Amino acid sequence: MAIVVRVGGSGVTSGGVAHTEIPIIDPRMQVTVWAGNNLFELARSLDTAIFDWIHAHSAIDFGNLGYVISALNQVLGQDITDPSGLATVVSWYHLTLREN
Repeated sequence: MAIVVRVGGSGVTSGGVAHTEIPIIDPRMQVTVWAGNNLFELARSLDTAIFDWIHAHSAIDFGNLGYVISALNQVLGQDITDPSGLATVVSWYHLTLREN
């Protein structure tokens, strides 16, 4: 099993916007979960656990790394069969972040 998190910049995700008057950014984050061949139930379970951990959480202080104002799911996990045959689930989140 594997989890990959991508935030902004690539062809698959959008980087979001930066506010002109306050130091806040709004990136879109993609979470991809892989499990073994045809193990969609396992991949979906992990995606659901990630959803429970991220969705609708706010006011999370990561010290010097920054501060999460809010994190909301935009697209629920989508089942995809990877060309290698691995069960894959992809979901997207909208984050509102600031420096600490």
